[in-house]
Amino acid sequence: MVMKKITLLLVAVLLLLSGCVGVYEIKHQSFITAMAIQLEEEENRIKVSVLELVTEPLDTVSENSEQSTGNVRSRIITVTCKQFPDCMERIRASLSTRFVLDKMKFIIFHETILEHGIKEIMEYFFQIGIVELTAVLFSTTQDGEEFLQNEGGTTLTRVISGRQFHPDLFPVNIWEFAPWMYSDLKSNVLTSLSVIKQEDEQMEEMLQIEGLNFLRKDKLAFSLPQEDKRWIHLFFNKNKHDLTYLLKDESLVFKVRKQWIKMDVTKKRVKLNVKVVGWLLVDEEDPDIDTLEREVEKEMEEKLQRIIDETKANGVDIVGIGEKFRVKNWDTKDWDEKLKQLDIVVEVDAQVLSGFGME
Repeated sequence: MVMKKITLLLVAVLLLLSGCVGVYEIKHQSFITAMAIQLEEEENRIKVSVLELVTEPLDTVSENSEQSTGNVRSRIITVTCKQFPDCMERIRASLSTRFVLDKMKFIIFHETILEHGIKEIMEYFFQIGIVELTAVLFSTTQDGEEFLQNEGGTTLTRVISGRQFHPDLFPVNIWEFAPWMYSDLKSNVLTSLSVIKQEDEQMEEMLQIEGLNFLRKDKLAFSLPQEDKRWIHLFFNKNKHDLTYLLKDESLVFKVRKQWIKMDVTKKRVKLNVKVVGWLLVDEEDPDIDTLEREVEKEMEEKLQRIIDETKANGVDIVGIGEKFRVKNWDTKDWDEKLKQLDIVVEVDAQVLSGFGME
């Protein structure tokens, strides 16, 4: 009986201690949710800004910029250095809590650092930083510190969770990005965006999607402008939201419900067959569906062919043709140059579903 009481007492103490340790860990751990990285070209120094969610009491004084968005308090810590690992150590030294990156949700690369190359930075995350592979990567032309100040710890989270309201967004996780950082047989793509404070009474944040950046391995190779960003979705099967396209000088609206892409590859010629199924909104009373389908196909083919021609001319393989060559054991040496000489043709097969019309 005595032994039983002692055992129960020890269990209770252990449970109490484990609870205390959990509370201690929370209070003494930094919550870095986002990081922005850029290159200050004039000084050839790296600038790193991190967004930390603040857990200290409200009266705690901080030397770094601190702000509040709703119920979320956050602060920006910014350092500059010659080498990225040194920046991480400087951030670590500026914190009074344990510096960990396993809670980081977003990494934003300025286009200046993309032009320089991000291999060493990504390898730091893989080997030392222990960043979750689900962290999402974006790019920007906005100053990184300003981006995070405007983001405030909530904007990107809201956007990602409500992607149906931002169909042009193309989020890429680290686990998707990593394999193609070491190969030029398929290009990585990062959505370029900025977060702007609207000049109204509430000073709400507004997300602006600037375009898409395509990388050859770890470096920026080609930027697709803002007006073309939505078209790129038709080359992938990962879109899970309806996309709307304005055709015929905006007199015809085609809402894509589903899309597929089929790739036929030979050593000299590649045919990309894009099949789209959706609804039409048109201001004609009795439209000829066959004619409209042909018009949709023709205009979509022209748009997609132009994007393929532009990316191919820059040695950017957006659909992974090089990987198809590798699987077939064909020569992929100097793939970016071989790609430029390859004949790539886009064909679109459009099907209009019943139920259309526009007041």
